[in-house]
Amino acid sequence: MKARNLVVAMLAALGASSASAALVNLNGLGYVTYGDGNSYSLAVANYFACGKEYGPGCPYNVKGSPGASETDPRIYIVQGAGGHIDNENANIDDAFDAANNELFFTMTSVNEPGSDGNKNATFTGDKTNTWDATLGALDQSFDFSKNLMTFFFVNNEPNSNDGLTQNLAVWARVTLTNLAGTTVYKTFDVTNDPRTSEQRDGDGIGDLPAPGYGPPPVGGGVPYGDVTLYTSESNAPEITDFAMSGGQVCVDKTTSTLVDCTTASAGSFDAINHNLGENQAPYAITIPELDDYIGGLMAANANLDDYVMRVDLRYGCVSPPFTINTQGNDSCAGYGTAVSQDNNFEQVFISTRLATQRVPEPGTLALLGSGLLGFAAARRSRKS
Repeated sequence: MKARNLVVAMLAALGASSASAALVNLNGLGYVTYGDGNSYSLAVANYFACGKEYGPGCPYNVKGSPGASETDPRIYIVQGAGGHIDNENANIDDAFDAANNELFFTMTSVNEPGSDGNKNATFTGDKTNTWDATLGALDQSFDFSKNLMTFFFVNNEPNSNDGLTQNLAVWARVTLTNLAGTTVYKTFDVTNDPRTSEQRDGDGIGDLPAPGYGPPPVGGGVPYGDVTLYTSESNAPEITDFAMSGGQVCVDKTTSTLVDCTTASAGSFDAINHNLGENQAPYAITIPELDDYIGGLMAANANLDDYVMRVDLRYGCVSPPFTINTQGNDSCAGYGTAVSQDNNFEQVFISTRLATQRVPEPGTLALLGSGLLGFAAARRSRKS
């Protein structure tokens, strides 16, 4: 009996240690699946937990910008204030410069960390056109034995044109390779379009219609989807691969269900904003199969220093060569397309969540579709 109690105490202590180390606990929350990624709305989760999108005392309150008050481990992939923030590890890229006053963001040699003479200009395993880090360095920061990596997206757009400029077209790919980049072990896409190349080649044989650009069911996001049903073909993204981020969702005050902000009766709903400025993260994105692969490497006692995680992130117009036909506009204009980056800058960073996961409770169904690139069609704004 004493031995059993000791085991229970040890497990409880381990759980407490994980809870203190992880930035956020996503267990039981609703999510929307985009290819290999599951997207969670921290803003909606806070609304149901504390009656507002964010603020002191809210359990899913995650600051978006680096600062002295932030003690949690976090590594920036894209950072706007100051640019090229030092991630303080020789085997992790510094942050890419955010696209400021531009319509789109891509990772190139121009905004590559080190292009401004800052440290971490290069390391063994570093390549241009992607943000890179060895798994060993990431493990030192996050302790994969206790926590799981989680990507946080800060949507920071103007609140104008009836909220349309809050929205942003986003696509991302995470690849695991050897140090030289010559061997690709795994590729994971966060994509609006889960179709295979055969299903989208237009030959009429096995073709499927393209998903729209917008919230489910218009867009390609699947509430509580199964990431194992999607396999990346490592092809370059097409227009339909870009999903919608940002803006507001509306919740009926009586039923606590999501409603269309444009058609619901005035006063019958609460609007939940996802465009919260540069200092608040409204979205958390997980890649479960990436977690599983890293867990397998650790179980096999593999040397994590021999593996590099590479992130290819693109958002906004992403032009050339892409344009997105929205509201009859065949080019990405800075205003009213619900696609491009408009004036401000986004931020993206990695931190941690609790490793223990469970099946979401039925009561969280109201949260469906409100994660990054989920039910985010903005039409109104509470911010000025």
